[in-house]
Amino acid sequence: MNISVTKAAKEWGVSRTTIYQKVNDGELSRTADKKIDVSEMLRVFGEPISKKRTERSVNTVQSTPLNSQSVQYNTDIEHQLALEKLKNEHLSQQVNDQKKLIENYQQ
Repeated sequence: MNISVTKAAKEWGVSRTTIYQKVNDGELSRTADKKIDVSEMLRVFGEPISKKRTERSVNTVQSTPLNSQSVQYNTDIEHQLALEKLKNEHLSQQVNDQKKLIENYQQ
């Protein structure tokens, strides 16, 4: 199933800019009609935020203000963790690219 960049950004809780950066970096591919296959989003970003929220609400017995704050806090932390993982992957790729460049110069 293919979805637009805008819909993908909303469902996964990332910016469209992040998605375009992943496409430009070759980490995420788009179809000929400029849409993104859901399987590609899953591969790069994991489960969508909307699905995680739905699963959490099914598992929640009673929603109190404290629980709502905790869920929001956890969602924010998960989003920050996902961003840090993306930054880590990007930095790892840059290190690998630099190592390859050094090897090429040495040869």
